[in-house]
Amino acid sequence: MRYYSYELPDNSGVTMSEREIRNEYYPFWLEKMYEKFGKEHVDATYSFEECLEDWVIIHHAWESTDDDAVTEKLSHENFRTCVGDE
Repeated sequence: MRYYSYELPDNSGVTMSEREIRNEYYPFWLEKMYEKFGKEHVDATYSFEECLEDWVIIHHAWESTDDDAVTEKLSHENFRTCVGDE
C-alpha cells in the first residue's frame, strides 16, 4: 500500500493511503474525465494511476509510508525553510 502526505494551510500534515484516495477522489475524477473526454475514451485510455498523479499534483503531495509520514513532513518543512532562507 502506498501512502501520500501533504500539508494543509495551517501547516498541519495529512497522510492518506492509496485506497483512501481511490475511494474519496477517484469517483469525482472519473466523472469529470467522462464529461470532458467521453466514457469510451476515458475507459480505454486512463486508469487510477493517472488519477493518482493528478491528485498528487493538486495537493503538492509526496509519497511517504504510514510509519514515517511525520518524519517526511518534517523533512519537507526543513527543506522549505532552507530554500526560503536563501
